[in-house]
Amino acid sequence: GRDLNAGWGFPVQLYANPDSYAIEQKAIFDRSWFYIGTTHSLSEPGDVILGHAGRIPVVVTRDKDGTLHALINVCRHRGHPVCRANGNHKTLSCPYHGWTYGLDGALRGAPGSEGEADFDKAEFGLPGLPLAAWGPLIFVAASPDAKPLDEHFPAFRRISTLRGFDLDPGRYTHHRRYTSTASANWKIWYDNTLECFHCPHVHGSSFNDAYAVDQYDYETLIEDRVVSYHFPPKPKRESNALQVAWNRHMHLFPGFFITQQDDIMLIHQMRPLGVGQTTVFWDMFAEKGADPDRVEGWCKIWEDTLVEDKLAVEAVQANICVGTFTANRYMKSREPVPLHINDWIWSACAAEMTPVTP
Repeated sequence: GRDLNAGWGFPVQLYANPDSYAIEQKAIFDRSWFYIGTTHSLSEPGDVILGHAGRIPVVVTRDKDGTLHALINVCRHRGHPVCRANGNHKTLSCPYHGWTYGLDGALRGAPGSEGEADFDKAEFGLPGLPLAAWGPLIFVAASPDAKPLDEHFPAFRRISTLRGFDLDPGRYTHHRRYTSTASANWKIWYDNTLECFHCPHVHGSSFNDAYAVDQYDYETLIEDRVVSYHFPPKPKRESNALQVAWNRHMHLFPGFFITQQDDIMLIHQMRPLGVGQTTVFWDMFAEKGADPDRVEGWCKIWEDTLVEDKLAVEAVQANICVGTFTANRYMKSREPVPLHINDWIWSACAAEMTPVTP
């Protein structure tokens, strides 16, 4: 509304309010697409990877015919996960009571069901969710009624082409996955992830030393729920042997971003765990032929950056939730992206709360 347009953020109580959090889950996360992993881990029939589409636990499988499936990882008997580990599996077998499913989700066996009247295995398969690929990247929607990925983010293909993203699966190998959980509301984490106004202050010897992050150095593109940055080459300095020479960077709301740069590709996905807890994971890929020492150097920079961000957002959460002030006052010229994000959040939640007219 008017206050958001004037540079004000949400009332601080919305960062600690369970009712607001529940509305955000329904309005945003239950209707979005989420990055799960890549086809590098799904190359053979029987390969599976685990993840979450918002609140929904998901197992992505490649069946014996080579088809990919996104299945809800919840046994139809008593609700236990049917799969607990990535790897290669002939079937999905629930360890709680032994219900067994095919890699397409069909129920194969249910101990004790032989004596049950009117028990039809066909009625108890694992529900599927929409799945989409961008190059080797696998996305799963949290709702079976979700719009296709390209309709949900109508600008992202064009922007990814404009930026020159190269998603050839043969270009990279998976190097490492980082995970981190912060005691902070997801909106605080997301504000931090989407702006680099803080970078010279928080990441002085990590991200700031390797990237040109001074304000107005980098280009920002905002369209619908897509944000893209372009960082210019970093001038050489003696303090760090690694300075970025090229960089492509794109966010899809809420919580996904991809970076391609010298030597590496980095993919990030955020997921709220509760009103005051947020988890993220980062998949680091090494460009084939890259110097291993340089790859490890970039890993160290990003790992340090992640730790610094965690400390910063947890400090903000601790202060913001005791009502020390009423709302954030953003600098519109320096922090346009968080303001746009807040507008998207507000619009989605307002639509969720608007009564539907018969």
